[in-house]
Amino acid sequence: MSDEVGKTHHTHVYILFQSPVRFSTIKRLFPEAHIEKAYGSSIQNRDYIFKEGEKWSKDKKRETNLPDTHEEWGEMPTERQGERNDLTALYELISEGKSNYDILEEQPEFITQIERMDKVRQIIQEESYKDIFRNLEVDYLYGDTGSGKTRSIMEKFGYANVFRVTNYKHPFDQYKGQDVIMFEEFQSSIHINQMLIYLDGYPVTLPCRYSDKVACYTKAYILSNIDLKEQYPDIQTYSPETWKAFLRRIHKVQVFKNGKVETYSLFDYLNEFQMLTAEQMTFCPFKEG
Repeated sequence: MSDEVGKTHHTHVYILFQSPVRFSTIKRLFPEAHIEKAYGSSIQNRDYIFKEGEKWSKDKKRETNLPDTHEEWGEMPTERQGERNDLTALYELISEGKSNYDILEEQPEFITQIERMDKVRQIIQEESYKDIFRNLEVDYLYGDTGSGKTRSIMEKFGYANVFRVTNYKHPFDQYKGQDVIMFEEFQSSIHINQMLIYLDGYPVTLPCRYSDKVACYTKAYILSNIDLKEQYPDIQTYSPETWKAFLRRIHKVQVFKNGKVETYSLFDYLNEFQMLTAEQMTFCPFKEG
């Protein structure tokens, strides 16, 4: 630790723990202090505190340092070019939810660790979602091409927060844990048994070519140019119970028409605001109220 005289008299302290310590614990011990994570090696951080070494020999800040206040306790750890500290810092950045881009903006030297970033992020997500039921919100958006279906979702949640499924051969290869998933141009494009799983809230692993991903989304949107009632026509005919299970997963239907958007509950949309006969009600997956 060392004192400095700048705009105000202040003290710099560098602390290295032998085992991980939560940020909240340090903040509780030093409630008034400005605390930041230290990057680089212990030697580099010591030189910064004492304003010593080649880097600081000609720096004006060296003049503000007070050598008589230097205090040091413990032994300088032997480090392998700061690798351990760097990897710990990388893990902490990923744990904070920062994207690869955000991390590279802060620490460009991590560009060689991009593959590790994705693997670590996947491990963290798997641990976070393996025992959690996600309360999924599922909407069906129907309207002509160019009516604004995609734009309405992207602008509502922000482009970076929405995962667009556009390739139904390998739909989840580029999924990166987004909270919103959007199935675009959907026309019975995924086997209904799989869709029942993807639109359920239980923990599920999404199949990918290189490394499977864990589902983190809590909002799902199915976008199509065709009416909901035209999806899975064979299933409607030959497996009505499966079709009803699919409908039960959909909460609202949004119809984009003539520059307007009408939103219906699934019950109202299927009924078309008409009273159903007792026989028709047996085929409806919902009962009013």
